[in-house]
Amino acid sequence: MLAFFSGCVPTVNTQTLESPSIRSIFADCSRDADQWEIRVFADAWTKGGHLFFATPTHNESHTIESIRASPTGQSDELLIQLPIEANPDEAATNQSSAFLCTETVLNTLYWRVSVFDYYSETESDCWQWGADIDLGDFDYGNCEFRDPSES
Repeated sequence: MLAFFSGCVPTVNTQTLESPSIRSIFADCSRDADQWEIRVFADAWTKGGHLFFATPTHNESHTIESIRASPTGQSDELLIQLPIEANPDEAATNQSSAFLCTETVLNTLYWRVSVFDYYSETESDCWQWGADIDLGDFDYGNCEFRDPSES
């Protein structure tokens, strides 16, 4: 005997979806696990996100992946977990970080997190916070200064 199952799949009207905005960001560095964890919560589907963080002497750029998009297109959660490399020269983009969980690093760290529109794949929103450093040759557009701990 064969059984057929069908389920209801929500229909999303892509014409009415707004470009995603960041609702909140959770950024934590665990000294016990030697790992960074950055979660971004958006109010619509994203095409992923981007993390850039830097000190005056070092910078890193990482892709943040969507891990939990709502079926109706009304929210998205993005996550990146970056183990901290014992040898900073071995840190790899999208895989690990050279930034330690020390007060010195945390006090000199500049952050920029952005999300991309699901359909146009362009940056739709970004937040920046932390230390005021010279971004020099980096061609990042204007971004709101917003401390995630206040969201």
